[in-house]
Amino acid sequence: MFSALLLYACTGNSGSLQQGSATSSQGQQSSLPAVKEFTIWAKDWQFIPSNITVNKGDLVKITLVNPDVAHGIAIPEFGFDLKAGAGETATGEFTAGKEGNYTFFCSVYCGEGHNGMKGVLIVK
Repeated sequence: MFSALLLYACTGNSGSLQQGSATSSQGQQSSLPAVKEFTIWAKDWQFIPSNITVNKGDLVKITLVNPDVAHGIAIPEFGFDLKAGAGETATGEFTAGKEGNYTFFCSVYCGEGHNGMKGVLIVK
């Protein structure tokens, strides 16, 4: 019962996890992952923003907004590949499990500037 109340207190009314800690039934404290949310616009052969920074262990939630043609955003090192059609929005998530700089790129052919449509995920 206590765990359920603690979970409700950590999530608030929105139902999304917030950074904090929880206590297990054995009384041990465990840290919940931080949630980092980003809205990334894919248009005119670029991602806006094109660089995002998170910490190792963060739960990364990306909302991809496509106002023009179909696009995708892929980060193969984390098994992440999110696609959205023209005029659509899609949301996905992954855990940033290892430090480093990772190139993300458009995974749906979108025209002449497709190959240059890239950004960088920095995991500290």
